[in-house]
Amino acid sequence: MGTTQTDSERSRLASGIYRSRLCDRDVTSYDYLQSGEFQERTGYLCVNQAIARDCAVVFFIVSTGGNYRVALQQAGIVGQRIYLAATLEI
Repeated sequence: MGTTQTDSERSRLASGIYRSRLCDRDVTSYDYLQSGEFQERTGYLCVNQAIARDCAVVFFIVSTGGNYRVALQQAGIVGQRIYLAATLEI
C-alpha cells in the first residue's frame, strides 16, 4: 500500500512512522505504518540526544542484508538522496 503525495501535501504529513524504499527510483512513494508521537523513543534510539528528540524529522536507515559492505554502500546512496531532496528548491 503506497501513496504518492503532491508538494503541498508533503508539508502536512501526520505524525507517525513511515517506510520508504529509498533505493528505488520513486522516492515519493511511502507506506504509513503507525500513527502517534515518537519523540521520546526517537531520542532514546539516538543515544538520548535532545537534538534528535526535538527535530521535525528523523531518518533511520536499516538493512536486512547480511553483507555489511553492501549495506553501508546502500546507506550512503540513500543518505545522499535524502540530502539532495532536502536541498531542492520547489
